[in-house]
Amino acid sequence: MKSRSRAFEDVSRACAAVMRHRSQSNLEELNFVISANVDQGSKEVLDMIYLPLSMLFNVTLQQQMQQKQRKQGQPLPKERVVIAGLDCLLSLLRMLRAASTSSSPASSSSSSAAAPPHKLKSEEITAMTTSILAWLSSFLEHHRTFSEEINLHVVATVQFTFERFLPSAEKLVPKQIKPHIGCHIAYTLEQVIEASSKGSQGSKALVKSLLSSASCIVRYLSRDQRIIAFFLPGIVSKLSVVLLQAAGKSKEHFASRIHNESLRQCVTGPMANSACIEQAIECFALILESCFQSYEPREDNAGASRGEVYLDKLNRIVKGEETESASSSMMAEDCNEEMERIADKQLARKGKEEFVVDCDHSWYTSSFEKVEQMMKHFLPDLCGHPSHSVRKCIANSISKVSQKCRQFQKSRCFLECLLALSHDDVSDINAKASELVYSYGERYAGCKRLQQKLLEEVDVIFADYLRELVPAAKHTSSLTLLAKKLSSLLCLGRCMYIKHLYKEKINYLTRFLDALRNCFSFDVMKTMERSGGPLIWYKNPNDAVTRNGEGGEASAAELGKAAVVLPRMHSNFAFLHTLEDYEAATLICRTLGIIALETQCSESIPVFDYIVRYHLALFEGSDKDNHGWYLKAMSSCSMMSEMLAGCDTLGEVDAKQRESLSSAVSLMIEEESSAELWETVLDGPHSRCTQLSCIILESFAVFSRILGDVFTERYEFLPTALYVLLDKFGDDRNPNLQASAETSLRCICSHCHYTSIPDLLFKNSDYVIDTLVNHLMHLELYPHTTRIFKAVVTVMQRSDENCLAFLGLIREPCHIMSQNMSVYARHMHTGHIENYIDILHSLAGMCLSGAEAYSLLPDEKKEDHRETSAFVLETSSSMALQCSELLHTASAGLGTMLLLDIINLNIKALVGSSKLLPTIASTWPQIMLVLKFNRKHVVGKCVRLLAVMVKLGGKFMQNRVLNSFWPALDRLLRQQENAQLQCAALDALCMLDSECVPPRVSLRAAKTLSLLLKTNSKAIQVPLHKAVSSLMKIDYDPMFTYLFQYSDECTYTKLKITNN
Repeated sequence: MKSRSRAFEDVSRACAAVMRHRSQSNLEELNFVISANVDQGSKEVLDMIYLPLSMLFNVTLQQQMQQKQRKQGQPLPKERVVIAGLDCLLSLLRMLRAASTSSSPASSSSSSAAAPPHKLKSEEITAMTTSILAWLSSFLEHHRTFSEEINLHVVATVQFTFERFLPSAEKLVPKQIKPHIGCHIAYTLEQVIEASSKGSQGSKALVKSLLSSASCIVRYLSRDQRIIAFFLPGIVSKLSVVLLQAAGKSKEHFASRIHNESLRQCVTGPMANSACIEQAIECFALILESCFQSYEPREDNAGASRGEVYLDKLNRIVKGEETESASSSMMAEDCNEEMERIADKQLARKGKEEFVVDCDHSWYTSSFEKVEQMMKHFLPDLCGHPSHSVRKCIANSISKVSQKCRQFQKSRCFLECLLALSHDDVSDINAKASELVYSYGERYAGCKRLQQKLLEEVDVIFADYLRELVPAAKHTSSLTLLAKKLSSLLCLGRCMYIKHLYKEKINYLTRFLDALRNCFSFDVMKTMERSGGPLIWYKNPNDAVTRNGEGGEASAAELGKAAVVLPRMHSNFAFLHTLEDYEAATLICRTLGIIALETQCSESIPVFDYIVRYHLALFEGSDKDNHGWYLKAMSSCSMMSEMLAGCDTLGEVDAKQRESLSSAVSLMIEEESSAELWETVLDGPHSRCTQLSCIILESFAVFSRILGDVFTERYEFLPTALYVLLDKFGDDRNPNLQASAETSLRCICSHCHYTSIPDLLFKNSDYVIDTLVNHLMHLELYPHTTRIFKAVVTVMQRSDENCLAFLGLIREPCHIMSQNMSVYARHMHTGHIENYIDILHSLAGMCLSGAEAYSLLPDEKKEDHRETSAFVLETSSSMALQCSELLHTASAGLGTMLLLDIINLNIKALVGSSKLLPTIASTWPQIMLVLKFNRKHVVGKCVRLLAVMVKLGGKFMQNRVLNSFWPALDRLLRQQENAQLQCAALDALCMLDSECVPPRVSLRAAKTLSLLLKTNSKAIQVPLHKAVSSLMKIDYDPMFTYLFQYSDECTYTKLKITNN
């Protein structure tokens, strides 16, 4: 009694202080006193605390409403005072909870016979509880006029009320509080909607607290299913608006029946926070679980209707498997259950209560349909949320609701979410969703009728996805989620659904292939970037072999080092604008390839072959010359490349799968490498021809990746594709084709275990060389053969290995090529001269390398390569003569510079052999004619070549130097208006030595150089001084005499010092 009296005194003192002055300190003191005496809650104490708090809250709320109407009035209580009052209210709830617990019937029966004098009556607790709920309702209603901190305290008080206070005082709370509870949930969710709609200005902490308190209210209401069912429409509709904001949508999506990406918005503020979204999803799942968990659909555990169960019983009775009495007892039990259900409905109608709903079958069915209609607007979209915690929350919520609510086991919205989450990047989410999808199909495994019903439902979903596929590809970042759904749908039932499509819905499968192909549509109006390089993605960018902007040498030493992962996202796609969208499209293709191949090999259903035939049918039509065919062919080739690349992820495939893949690849290579296709359709200047050619060339790399070493072992694979690749690799007219062909060759090397492209050609040289020889003999029938020969020689020129061995292999093709380009037959093959010059240039470099390699061999090994050495010398001499003849042909044009380079390389390759001087003598007149014609762009190179020939010829060349070479040099040196030609002549003069320069030439050269020194031209000063110094080393006396006679003293002194 003393403690109670002391508590009464302390509380009365604190309340009196608050009544005198409502300050923060007085309210904090009152809160401390209430917390210290929380178990002393008598009626007098509670009434004493209630009075100052009611005055504070009534004044606060009245002034708030008056200011809202008049926008003026007395100043409001300070924010800290209101917060302190709310803390006191929370302590009052704790005291009232302790008092109501001690005065409950259960506690009264277990206590002693003498009841405590401070025992509270049910009506007293009810009156105070109603007042508190009314205050909280007013605070929630007028939340706009309060600060965020006050609202947070209000929400915390509401959460405590429904989580800790009301459940313990449930038997003492009358039915009159239901309107206040309805106001609480309504105002709470409205505040959530308003705060989240503010965007970046909304408070994330407030929204999260509001959603948590909403979950507590729902959990409290779920104690009576009829009450929670009454509040279901309002709660679901308001939570749907919140989750729509999280999905980047607005209320307009509820009225939109089509997939309209233009209605999407940028998500900012609270609903961009993953914690707020998770809280909203959990609250939504909680209301569904509370309303539908007690409903059992009119189906038995196997999924059959009650009528089917009765028919099954009758069939068993007829067969003698079950007695008639068992069936009769079962039917009687069902009749009793139905009678009890009717009686309950009649009693409910007699005493109809407010805020309750009679949950019968029609209510459950209609409510489920409305909830399903709302969920489809936001829940599947949230499955593509970037936060894995949100996706995991969705998977867990679906699992929980489906487990407790059988009606939602057939939810289409849940199924679409699980289909999307089955391809999630997080393994836990992926595994959980896949397990739920599997169980979804297994529920229908025991009944064929229900299996057919399931397939019909899935057909509707599949048809909707087909309509959305191309529009989703057109909008950035919209395809990823749909691709996951489609990929999971194709795998539904372990090949069951893809088999169903082929057997019963072949038109759906065809429409699906058309839509998927359209996702890879190209825009041929875009220009292919010349410096973009090969259209291939590499596994390791550091190992990727790239070409520089000018298309020069490869940047990596090893040509076969790069490993291809997938064909690169082309920059010319019409729809797929980002790498994420491209990977989404490839996910569908690869899933289709895997499941189609698995179905064909395990179920003997030729789905994979049907898809391949669908692709090849494009190349068999007669409309290959129109624009639409090119677009279809490019899209189809890209789609098939990605589909076949997916089959590579199967790992160790069995022999049946390998044979199916080999057969499909063989048919595609045969069609895509046919001469008719490349000569009539793909050989054109239009960008569409280039794009389609690049895609086909890159598809050969994908084939090698799939088959591996098998790609090189069978004739219908590598030999067929290699000829086309070499043809385009040697085509200098189109750098993009060259890039794609070269990259495909590198990919083949990587996947088929060749060290480099030269290694690939050398190990497969038997059919390459045989084909070249055959085609070179009939060049008029195979006009591209010289281009292929050029590619082969160019590739082998890059390799330092097997140089001599390769030179021995190409002896016969070189001999036939020389005959075709001879003086007598050249007029028949004028269109091949340009390629022939390129071949000669590459071959000349190889001959020089071969000669140098032969000279470095030990004497005991030279005998093994003596025939190759003789071929090198013979070929070098022959090439020099042919190039000298081509110098004056009209078709040579700008190739003159290249011809002079070839002659230079051949002359150097003949050093030390008996063919050197005859070759110089034979080519000298033609080169002098070029010099005499004075073509400014070739004179410099021509003069330097003649100087090299003079130096290598030695004394044999003195007469030619005196009669022809020096007069030409002297003429160039005297052309003072052209300093470029003067510098070229001076450089050539520096290359001479005493053995090849006769005395008369040195005397004349000394005079000419002295006159040039006198002109003192700065443009030729450096090469002139070098030439003077070089000539003084050859013959000092005449140079010294002319310098002393024609030059000034300064120049003479400078040259003399330099010479010494």
